Amino acid sequence: SLALAGADEQVFTDITAGDSQTATGAAQSGWALTTLACAGQGSGGLTTNLTTASVSGALGYAEDVVCAFVNVKQPSPAHLVVMKQTDPSGDPRQFGFTATDGGSFDETFTLTDGQDAGFEVNPGFGGTDYTISEAATSGWRSTGITCTLDSDPGHPIQADPGDREVTVTLLPDQVAVCV
Repeated sequence: SLALAGADEQVFTDITAGDSQTATGAAQSGWALTTLACAGQGSGGLTTNLTTASVSGALGYAEDVVCAFVNVKQPSPAHLVVMKQTDPSGDPRQFGFTATDGGSFDETFTLTDGQDAGFEVNPGFGGTDYTISEAATSGWRSTGITCTLDSDPGHPIQADPGDREVTVTLLPDQVAVCV
């Protein structure tokens, strides 16, 4: 077992020609293996598997191969929480919501008074805009949606009164609570 960091390398010189060998990379939290490739004399006899992070096969006499495991740091997740409050309090009616980033995150859900829905989202390194919308419900009027970021609770992000939609930008490790 060995651990490599950065541009470290490990050279194996005691390999017997023709013997099958396997090298496997261990998964690291916060990192994703994106490339696994081998080059050099004898690399054609090797099999790479990105899913299992492994290289296997046998090398012949005097063959020389270099294999590169390329890992990319992944951004930390953020959290989006949507809560519902009604006036008067305690009404059992269900209210429809959507939360989306316009791409891979798209959730549709219902809440009643006092309920909440929480989502772990991937905002990337530069942040992502998330839009929360509440569907119109017969007999009810919206007073708007307000989102508060844990990193800046003194400056809530508010939709215009009566507007049923608000957009909040989340960065890695941030939490937004929208009511």
